[in-house]
Amino acid sequence: MLVFEVRGSVNNFAAAVQRVPGLELIDEEELGSDDDKEPVAYLLVPDARALAELLSLWRRWNADQLQFGETPWRDVFELLRDLRPWGPQDRVQRIDASFLAEEIEERGEDELVPLEIELIYRASEVQAQAREDEVRAAVTARGGDIISRARLPDIAYHALLVDLPVRAIREIIDRAEGGIASLEPVMHIRPQSLATTIEIEDVTDAGTAAAVGNLREPILALLDGVPVAAHPLLAAHLEGIAWMVR
Repeated sequence: MLVFEVRGSVNNFAAAVQRVPGLELIDEEELGSDDDKEPVAYLLVPDARALAELLSLWRRWNADQLQFGETPWRDVFELLRDLRPWGPQDRVQRIDASFLAEEIEERGEDELVPLEIELIYRASEVQAQAREDEVRAAVTARGGDIISRARLPDIAYHALLVDLPVRAIREIIDRAEGGIASLEPVMHIRPQSLATTIEIEDVTDAGTAAAVGNLREPILALLDGVPVAAHPLLAAHLEGIAWMVR
């Protein structure tokens, strides 16, 4: 995947991209607005050869050496601060690295820590499985475990929930070469919250809800990160599904 660091108007950049045949950005509808200080866009290329060709185009444009037939790229490149491959600095955001550093502080090197590893979504099931297998192998090679996986084509999402030992987490924080953060199929690595118990004091009785008549079918799904089960004033109006996320 290539990262386009946009300079100037995002809308102008999107228009320039549309004039290049065969060029399709990832999440083009989420490019942002012209108010973004450092907007970026992403392009998924089919293989290493295509990646090298695009980087070569970028270098030739910087040297004012574009050839006949390559001029549509001029309008794209003029609106870029940089063009580079997706790398470890993109896969592990600074805020996530900081959180992970706090998470492993004073923990043993073999203690397991939960992580979400989101993969670059690929429409081909065969390609997607091959990339997932590559990440799975890297996790198990470091003494980690695969807890669960999710692939949701409707929202172009593909991820693994894993447990990794602290020593492997340090590799991720450092964006070490050869570590999981350097794997080509990986899009993002994010920390996961651990389940905790909350002690509640001075609980008051909210009373029993008044009886209600026949209710219609549900019209809204509400996802709440801090669930309160069976509140008496809502019990007759909700259909609850409970689950735990590690």
